[in-house]
Amino acid sequence: MIRAVIFDLFLTLGRFLDQITMEQVSEILVENRYDLSPQQLDSALSFTVFVDYLKKRFNSNEGIFRNVFELLKTNVDSDTFSQIIQMYNESKFTPYSDSANAVRKVKEMNLKTAIATTTPKCWFVQDIPELISEIDFVCTGFEAGCDKSNPRIFEAIFKELNIKPEEVVVIGDNPKLDVENSSKYGCTTILLRREGDFPDTDLPDYKVTSLTEAVNIIEELLENGAPAGI
Repeated sequence: MIRAVIFDLFLTLGRFLDQITMEQVSEILVENRYDLSPQQLDSALSFTVFVDYLKKRFNSNEGIFRNVFELLKTNVDSDTFSQIIQMYNESKFTPYSDSANAVRKVKEMNLKTAIATTTPKCWFVQDIPELISEIDFVCTGFEAGCDKSNPRIFEAIFKELNIKPEEVVVIGDNPKLDVENSSKYGCTTILLRREGDFPDTDLPDYKVTSLTEAVNIIEELLENGAPAGI
């Protein structure tokens, strides 16, 4: 029987309404006479998030960008550094209107809950306390020891929550990272595409355009006594 639900984070539970680009960061740096291109910054930030974070778990934007500039071998003055950090600190992760109610309903079904994401915790946890209070385990790259393109992130959640893969429903927007990777273990998968732009694939067990629809499917599965994966 179903015992747990794993939620993807970005574009499933919420999004960054004012997502910062490396073009914006580069503009600040160039204005202060640091010749760092958007592509250089993007590469260093990606390495920080997808590689170094898995070992070091940076707990703030300051830690993340100290690592970025260390990788780029650039000593940025404190005023310029503060300007970049302030911009990132003001960028908030915003939950979708149906997210809090969906997660709460899942908990009311006495199911365990988790978030699976590579996104560093300092980029979202403080912005969604209502959601986090209903989540049993927030699994980022640090907790899993791998980024989300590695299916092993789901193994970390199975172990932490003491559940079997066939007892799990995974909800996410990415056909590869959320659906394909978790289906390898036998999880039930729900592909969520809020704009209805579903890719041509039969891999997900269900396709929905809202978390409300996803929760309704889970309720039906529980009522019918269907095992996960069916």
